[in-house]
Amino acid sequence: ALAGLEKTLIRAPISGTINKLDLDAGSFVNASMPVIYITSAGGLEAVAYVSGNDIGDIAVGAKATVGSAIQGTVARVAAALDPVTKKAEIRVAVPPSAPLVAGQSATISIERSVRGAAAGTSGSISTSEG
Repeated sequence: ALAGLEKTLIRAPISGTINKLDLDAGSFVNASMPVIYITSAGGLEAVAYVSGNDIGDIAVGAKATVGSAIQGTVARVAAALDPVTKKAEIRVAVPPSAPLVAGQSATISIERSVRGAAAGTSGSISTSEG
């Protein structure tokens, strides 16, 4: 009985709240098919997509502004461009106290260092994402 129960449990790599469940009792799914959408209890991440021209100027740890005043930090930079869109995904960690809702659209400005410029010279990249 315990072995059968163990096969029915679904475990997530994060703790959080289930936002959406695309599954009915008795449904069959493939191993890689997303069926449950979870919002992390540790805070949201804002996702942006930047062009191949900008990706080299963004580093993990760079400061970012989400919306007009929410301060965040670049948590992840994709290692490669999407072959179809030719853009790279950037994830910005925002504090749990940020007044954001999962799925909300916002403008994101990411601090970058300009290649070939003098030390300390910086600019920003802005993008609007959902």
